[in-house]
Amino acid sequence: IDACADGRHGCEHQCVSAHGVYSCRCRAGYYLNQDKKTCTMIDYCSFGNHSCQHECVSIPNGHFCRCHSGFTLQADSKSCRANDLCNGVDHGCEFKCVSAEGSYHCICPEGQQLQADGKTCNKCGAGHVDLVMVIDGSKSVRPQNFELVKQFVNRIVDLLDVSPHGTQVGLVQYSSRVRTEFPL
Repeated sequence: IDACADGRHGCEHQCVSAHGVYSCRCRAGYYLNQDKKTCTMIDYCSFGNHSCQHECVSIPNGHFCRCHSGFTLQADSKSCRANDLCNGVDHGCEFKCVSAEGSYHCICPEGQQLQADGKTCNKCGAGHVDLVMVIDGSKSVRPQNFELVKQFVNRIVDLLDVSPHGTQVGLVQYSSRVRTEFPL
């Protein structure tokens, strides 16, 4: 008598009949669950001997290694190497793209600095500076020379974008004691 013939056995994979009784079996790469009817794929990655550098993926009868995005699986089928993203991606760097492990960044030529967008370059010195000037207010500087110092300070300040968000200027005058004329 074939106990599997009526189809009511409930075996997920295979039904085996012997001496009027049936038992369930699983295909290769699977094991029989405690309910003795359903099967679960063997997780070969859980054994911990896969040697995959990034990810292990279990499949029936084994496993394979997979790399994270931005990496390529090497010939040994286990190790991963970072892709040169500067060559395969529209990076948008104005000057030069430098590949790093799984990513890239832009750099600028000497004398220029990378802007906030991380891609474009701007000449250094285009930013604002804060300036503190110290002048001699003692009697060792004659009045006509002190007038020249004041004119010099005025010419410098006139060239700058003095504002709360631009250049800030401070002036300290010293003689027998230090006096802050105006702070930053």
